[in-house]
Order: sequence, then C-alpha cells, then structure tokens
Amino acid sequence: MKSELPLHLLIIEDSPTAVHLLKIQLERELTRAFFTSEVETLAEAQQQLANHRIDLVLLDLNLPDSSGLDTFRNFHRKFREVPIVVLSGMSDESIALEAVRGGAQDYVVKASFDESNHLNRVIQFALERVQRRSMEHELESAQKVQNSLYPDLAPDIDGFEIAGNSVPANHVSGDYYDFIPMANDRLGVVVADVAGHGLAPALKMAETRACLHALAHAWQDLQETHNDLCQILRRTNAVLTSPTNSRFTTLFFILLDPAGRSFTYAGAGHRAFLIRTDGSHEELPSTGAVLGLFPVLDIATSDPIQLQPGEMIFLPTDGIEEARSTDGSLFGKERMLSELKGHQEIPVSTVIEQVFQSAQDFSGEHPQLDDMTAIALRRNAL
Repeated sequence: MKSELPLHLLIIEDSPTAVHLLKIQLERELTRAFFTSEVETLAEAQQQLANHRIDLVLLDLNLPDSSGLDTFRNFHRKFREVPIVVLSGMSDESIALEAVRGGAQDYVVKASFDESNHLNRVIQFALERVQRRSMEHELESAQKVQNSLYPDLAPDIDGFEIAGNSVPANHVSGDYYDFIPMANDRLGVVVADVAGHGLAPALKMAETRACLHALAHAWQDLQETHNDLCQILRRTNAVLTSPTNSRFTTLFFILLDPAGRSFTYAGAGHRAFLIRTDGSHEELPSTGAVLGLFPVLDIATSDPIQLQPGEMIFLPTDGIEEARSTDGSLFGKERMLSELKGHQEIPVSTVIEQVFQSAQDFSGEHPQLDDMTAIALRRNAL
C-alpha cells in the first residue's frame, strides 16, 4: 500500500441505514483521503477483492449469504492479507471479540458510530498493525535469504580445524564471513563488516559476497597457479565504490595453503589475531584502506606466515569488542583475547560461542548494538 494513494475501504453491510451512518462518520473522522465501495454479500465482496485493490474491509457479521462468526472465518480464510474491522451489533459483541482473537484487526459497535474519533483510531491502528506485520514478514524473509548466503558447513581441511558464526543485532546483518575455494587446493577465509547494521548494510554485504566469489572464480580460471589477494580486493573495491555510496566495508581475507601449513592475508581496514599456544598473541594489522570509498585503492598482501601446530587465527568483527555494559563501558580487545587462551582444549566452534557468550554476558540487559561475527582457524597439534 502506497501512502500517497487514497485508502480504498470495502464496506460489507446489508443495512442501507448502517452504511449511510458509517460513511458519514468516515467523512467526519478519517484524516487520510479515502473512497469506499459497498456490497451486501460475501459473494459480492469476493468479486471486489478479485478486481480491485482493497486496503481495509469493514465487515458486518450478519449478511444475506452468511451469519455470525462463520462470516468472518469464511472471509478471512480466503483473504488473510486484507485487514478486517468487524462491524458489530450490541447483541453480537462477544462474537466480534472472538473474531478479533481469530485474526480480525478490531471491531466497532454500530451504536458507537457517533463517538468522537473512535472509528478513525480503529482504522489507523488496524492499518499500522498490518504494515508492521508486513515489514516483520519481509525482514524474516530477508533473514532467511541472508542465512542462505553464509556457509552451510565449515570446510574439512586436513590438518586444520575451522569454524565461523554470526549473530546479528537485528533481523539481518551487515557482517559477512565465508570460506571460498581457491586455486591449488587453497582456501579463502573472509570476514567483512559493512558500516552500520540492518537492511541497507545487509544488501551491501550480499553485493560484497557476490563480487568476491565471482572474482575468486575468475582468478582461478585465468591464473591457475597464482591468487593475488591485492588484485581481488582492488577489483572488489571498484565495484563497491560509487558516487552515491556512503557505506564502507572493512574486510580481512586470508589465503590458506594447507599443504604448506602457511597463509598470506590482506586487510582492508580490518585486523585479525594470531593466537600462540602459550596464550600470547600477534596482531595481524590491516594492509590497506576500507572498501567502497575510494575508486582506486592500494591494498598490500602479506608475506607468507607459517602456522605452527596448535596456533589459531581469530578473525572477529568489531561488534564483539564494542559490546557495551549497562554503565557504557566496552567489552574491549583484552577481554576478547583473554577468552582465547587455552583454546587448544576445545573445538574452535566452541571458542567462538564462548567469546560471543562472554560479550553478551558483559552487556547484561544492554541491547546488542552491532552485529557480532568471527572465524576461528587452528592448525591441529602434532
């Protein structure tokens, strides 16, 4: 329903007097432009719904071709997406209440047509509830689509254990993690974070994912013996950058060589951590600026780094460190890293769960303000 269009109200009522009084009250109260169609039977109403856009139905329960609660049930069964306000006589007010329990938006007692602004409130609230439910349904659908973009399972890599997870702040997330097969049996391990959270960053996240996959596959076809992270991220940046884009993306991309037990990486405004077996850590800093703001971007690729037995790479987004307690303090890097000590004793999937849980416990009743995402990649101990 477009807000600039006048409301189309369908009145299903067989009493001309009731229709007349109802239209007078609508003219007096309704603050939005509207027009009405009037029918006397359910059969005629079905024809109206089949041929016209109807924003809301005002339904009398006692009609020539139906009576009582069955009137609502029969109509609602066929037109579940259409909001219904039941018109009730004093004698069937309890039935009208039952209809509301069954899905009607509200009911109006005909004797109250002359009450000031009552009908306007009922209609406005009904439309707002339907719009809110529609938006919630769309967000749930978007969440299902986004969840399908995340890996179903972590890859099985000889000599390594790997896991990833993401917890959105809202229905959908601007965070992204992925495992992308590369040439020569190598694996791309990616974590990214689009600025903000919600639907707009989620769309940008989907665009980033599509671009990385397309470029990784193309690079694999064109240069089977070489994967240049710098070139892949440069081209990804070129796609994400536009004059109308105000959202940037931070990204960390690891190219794992399982055979050589080593990796290279490139970071676009994003960092990761190498966790030693003794609990100490080395920060893997960003090697370039964020994606999506500058048409030409120079992102360096690190030298190969040998991953020793038992060592783990942890790739988080900033939603973990920026989790806030009720007094406004941040969870922070040190608390996050302290959760990674002794990681060799538990599966990497559990490592991520523990970090998330710790950040959520720290926040207490404070709402989650940003998406939390992480990948943990560990070389098995000998």
